Amino acid sequence: MSNPQASHADVDIAIELLKEITAETASDQIGENDLTVEGQVGEGIHSCVRLGILRRGNNVSNVRQVAVKEFRHQHAVPPVSVLRAFRQEYRILARCRSQNGHQHVVELLGVTLEPRLIILMEYFDRGSLAQCLQDEAAWGEMSIKQHDMIHRDIKSHNILISGDLTTPSPTVKIGDLGSAVVHQQHDSLLQEEVGSSGYTAPEIFTRHGYDSKVDVWSFGIVLWELASSCLKDRINPFMGMAGEEFVTKVQDGCRPKLAHPHQIWFGSIVEKCWRFDPSQRPCMNEVIKQLEKISDEL
Repeated sequence: MSNPQASHADVDIAIELLKEITAETASDQIGENDLTVEGQVGEGIHSCVRLGILRRGNNVSNVRQVAVKEFRHQHAVPPVSVLRAFRQEYRILARCRSQNGHQHVVELLGVTLEPRLIILMEYFDRGSLAQCLQDEAAWGEMSIKQHDMIHRDIKSHNILISGDLTTPSPTVKIGDLGSAVVHQQHDSLLQEEVGSSGYTAPEIFTRHGYDSKVDVWSFGIVLWELASSCLKDRINPFMGMAGEEFVTKVQDGCRPKLAHPHQIWFGSIVEKCWRFDPSQRPCMNEVIKQLEKISDEL
């Protein structure tokens, strides 16, 4: 049987947390009449993303399309876990915005707390890198700027593209910061198991902890996908694997195949990103420098 006292206590905690979030997000709150929510464009386990129209005042120039991320729940008061997830993503996005990080990370545009928990972000009309790869779209240049942050779910589905892909530099930004955490060098190693099958670094499933090098591993998978031309024509051997089985596979040398001729350009970078020992992987700045060098030579 459920414990009524425990349930009441949970609601009380949720109400207090909601009050804190209301105060913290005050400057970013959007009026209900300023937002029109349209069709769904994406879905996760605990949230969905819809297309929205944001209007600020009566000026037509202040009308724009936005991505509306709704945190789903079936309660009168959002559960504590949902509120914490909402606040964590809001804080990460706000931190990036304050440090001009939205040059490379999807920009926070506002929030609503009633009747639904919503984060408003830039809408990218070309979808994700994964969609473009599946449509055999052209390559886009990519760079990631760190802000004492570990994304923990880097994958092609979370790299968003806007603009004309036939130009040399379409707009490319990192999205879905729901798993991201602020983490500095002197902080303790992280232990929580997060990420997406096929992209997660092996150390996430060990007891030794992990740091920002998990994003380097994941980015190596994305580079392999880019070099493979079309996702559906390449097999990621790690899909559907986790835990000890996955760690053992990596220790035994299993990696996605680098067989296509033009993968020679990426081969050395990808192999460094996939080193089992995180300390032997390059940092993201080193990866970016190598990519820029390759771009100049192409």
